[in-house]
Amino acid sequence: MIPMKWTLFATLLLCACGDEDDKADDSVAQDSDATDDSAAADGPDLALTDITKDGDTLTLRYCNVGTEGGETTVPLRLMNVDTTQAWERGGHAFPEPDACAESDPVPCADVGLDCAQEVVVEGVVDPYDAIRELDETNNRGTFRL
Repeated sequence: MIPMKWTLFATLLLCACGDEDDKADDSVAQDSDATDDSAAADGPDLALTDITKDGDTLTLRYCNVGTEGGETTVPLRLMNVDTTQAWERGGHAFPEPDACAESDPVPCADVGLDCAQEVVVEGVVDPYDAIRELDETNNRGTFRL
């Protein structure tokens, strides 16, 4: 008879603990979701919008589609998709909200390209995610020029 009481007690105890733990986990998840939503409401958001080819140079265009500016400069990367040869520089302007900026022209040869032909390049704004942004998924793009 003792084993039956133990089994019954253990079953009830597990059910009671499980219900309490589930309720506690739900409230933590709701609190953290609310915190994440409010934290994500304001801030900078850099987005790569275009790469253009002009003669033997390439230029990256990026915009701040967020609600705040930044107090730092922005690193940029341009990469030859076929060979992965890349150009990377920091020190670019951090645009104010709803404003855009462009890199200085990058010689096609710096990424191993002959711009007289069609090229495929990838550009990245903030390649190491050093700047906390509202959306980290819009920092890169691949362009056929």
